[in-house]
Amino acid sequence: MSKTQPKRSLVIRWDDETQAFKICSVEATKVQDVADQAFNIELPVEAFGGVVTNEIAGRIGVAMVNQLSMTNPDLKALNKTTESGDEPPPDSGEAGEKKSLWKRK
Repeated sequence: MSKTQPKRSLVIRWDDETQAFKICSVEATKVQDVADQAFNIELPVEAFGGVVTNEIAGRIGVAMVNQLSMTNPDLKALNKTTESGDEPPPDSGEAGEKKSLWKRK
């Protein structure tokens, strides 16, 4: 029987010196206290039709880059993303209705 691995969280940050994103995987329990005190965005999979597609993953990536750009001027100058994340998912409501997928905790 294989040993169950602990759940992991990702930490993403921007490094001005190397002009690179730095992403690390850490045990979820080790970052929980910090996460509880941080700005959080909740993205329920149900809002995306119950599945994570390439489009949804891309929108999450854009949201991360935009959030990092807010406090990292070097990255802000490089950021040419255009997706706001406020477009409604398929079948989310009436035509033209905007429904934000970003629930703040």
